[in-house]
Amino acid sequence: MVADAGYEPVEATCVREALEILQRRDDIAILFTDINLAGSSDGLELAREVAKRWPPIAVIVASGRHFLEPSALPKRARFMAKPYLPSDFNKVLADLTPVVW
Repeated sequence: MVADAGYEPVEATCVREALEILQRRDDIAILFTDINLAGSSDGLELAREVAKRWPPIAVIVASGRHFLEPSALPKRARFMAKPYLPSDFNKVLADLTPVVW
């Protein structure tokens, strides 16, 4: 879905790996993460760390097990409950893109 929306996906398997990628690259505009990730940290912790260290990066947090109110998310983050349609994903991307660029 990320590629179909016109973005280049960059995958990470855990929070540590995601943070390492973000430290090396300056072309990441949007972080898309699931709450449940491998390792000792979860996607919500990753979202908060990204918002703190890289405020220009927009964040999408997804989960099929949890529901998050907007107040539980960092600024400029959106929550997507699974399952979702590609059109839902594209709408969230469109909502975030004008802020990013």
